Amino acid sequence: VVLFSDEALSFADPARNQNMSPEQLAWLEADLAATQASQVYVFLHHPRWTKTYTGSNWDRVHKLLVEDGRVQAVFAGHIHKYRDDGERDGIHYYTLAVTGGHASKRLSDSASFHHVDLVRVRREGFKVSVLPVGSVWGGDVVLGGELDAMQELLGGDWLQVSGRAELACE
Repeated sequence: VVLFSDEALSFADPARNQNMSPEQLAWLEADLAATQASQVYVFLHHPRWTKTYTGSNWDRVHKLLVEDGRVQAVFAGHIHKYRDDGERDGIHYYTLAVTGGHASKRLSDSASFHHVDLVRVRREGFKVSVLPVGSVWGGDVVLGGELDAMQELLGGDWLQVSGRAELACE
């Protein structure tokens, strides 16, 4: 389920602008009722459940998710800091850090970092893996032409290799 947390497109009146509209709440209720999925995951831009959004009607949204009984996790972004808010009534809440935006210099080691999250869903539940950029090799770690050149060098009788080369990773 993807919710639209930018409905008001304004922050002028936080008590009003940070709420999900009655129309969206009705849509959410109908959408949950219509799906036959055994597990449901919710995504939105702003983590409306955090202290940053006092005045939000997230408690009403959370109640709908709990009443459905299949919602496993809710994922948001916007604040550019990673936070695992744990489980509330059986639903796990996560806020992703930076996935292409600007990382905070003050929290870059612990909470504000570029990353990709891998969510593995199985019948018995889900697991989240946080993959900070730079700690995972891309699919182009060894290009075909490079490997051909290495093989050619190894095949010549002018080069002898002893030991092994290792890639340094931080």
